[in-house]
Amino acid sequence: MWERIGRWVECLFEEHKFVRRLLVLWAVWLITLLVLKLVSLMTAIDMATGAVVTSIIGILATVLAFYIRSRELDQQGAPE
Repeated sequence: MWERIGRWVECLFEEHKFVRRLLVLWAVWLITLLVLKLVSLMTAIDMATGAVVTSIIGILATVLAFYIRSRELDQQGAPE
């Protein structure tokens, strides 16, 4: 039983790239919540709020850079 679970987890992470897809979904979800919240507070945005928004959107840039690099390594046949 544990061997089957181990093969399933390995398949998720190695073949289907579960982690990188999960990171992209998390970043998109976080930014969507942020934008929806900001739209409701549109009249009360100050410099501190702008800095936080910029930082959170920076998360997407970081996650996408990780995702793109990971895909490039897969296409090149990264050494193990």
